[in-house]
Amino acid sequence: MRSICTGVFALGAVVLSASAVHAQADITIRGIGGVTFVTESGVLIGGSFAAPAADNVQVTGEFAWMSNVLPNSFQDDLDAVASFLAFQLRAPVVIDAKVRAFYGMTGIRYDFESQGKAKPFVEANVGFGRLNIRVDATAAGVDISDLFEQAAEVESKSNFMTALGGGLGFALNDVTGVDVGARYIRIFTSDPSINTAAVYGALRYKF
Repeated sequence: MRSICTGVFALGAVVLSASAVHAQADITIRGIGGVTFVTESGVLIGGSFAAPAADNVQVTGEFAWMSNVLPNSFQDDLDAVASFLAFQLRAPVVIDAKVRAFYGMTGIRYDFESQGKAKPFVEANVGFGRLNIRVDATAAGVDISDLFEQAAEVESKSNFMTALGGGLGFALNDVTGVDVGARYIRIFTSDPSINTAAVYGALRYKF
């Protein structure tokens, strides 16, 4: 986690310098909740902040947690291994895995001009994600999770990641609003990278 914070704050220090001329402007914070898909389905929970950098442009920072970004093909492979072991052992074998991700990102958000209640926006982010792999495995009712993780040399790692997305923002009053968005997320793990997507809602408050 320390490496994530260090990397994101370093990136944030660069992009936030662009907002110095807007220092007197409002800061916005958001509480975010959503679901991830394309990979095994999971939830996304986090928060973010934004500072104005230019007209309709905000510099953003975000920290969040995704409950599972395991590629579907990996779980299919684990199911195949479990079936093979069950045949060899003549006993039921179950192997389930989850890849949890805690990440920090910084980026840019652009809000389009709109005369209606909904204001479209697009966003681009870069950062680092800390991946934690958890395997739950049983054979004939006996928990072999630790043995499986040791044999597979499972370990937590930090990886570079990017996110691109967009959505609609709705102002509720002068200081609060709601965002509804979607984003594509790529985590640059080794062979292959993890590609996931998320749809989310966010409640924002402007100071």
